[in-house]
Amino acid sequence: MLNASAASAAGIVFAEPLRAAAPPPTEVTSALVEAARKEGKVSFYTALELTTAERLSRTFEAKYPGIAVRVERSGAERIFQRIAQEQGSGIHAVDVANSTDPAALSRLEKAWLACALRSR
Repeated sequence: MLNASAASAAGIVFAEPLRAAAPPPTEVTSALVEAARKEGKVSFYTALELTTAERLSRTFEAKYPGIAVRVERSGAERIFQRIAQEQGSGIHAVDVANSTDPAALSRLEKAWLACALRSR
């Protein structure tokens, strides 16, 4: 009886995985695209397989000529360590961060992400 109730309780507690809320989408405006063209590049930190990340970057470059994508590939945890170190030093190098580890994303505060986006 105890095992059945423990299993039932575990099923209720672990029924849905925890997920970080996605940030609201931002409209891609002509002003945003022109600002990116003036800068000339986008820094993309990712844990995706390198060939996949490069294919994604080429697709972006084809859609937005004049904006090069610099792919920085590393493990998910290392990406977030790097971003935290850069932000702590006042360096705002990353434009897009992609993670294969949803748990790492959930550790980031929304305010920190918004601050990083506004500082660019």
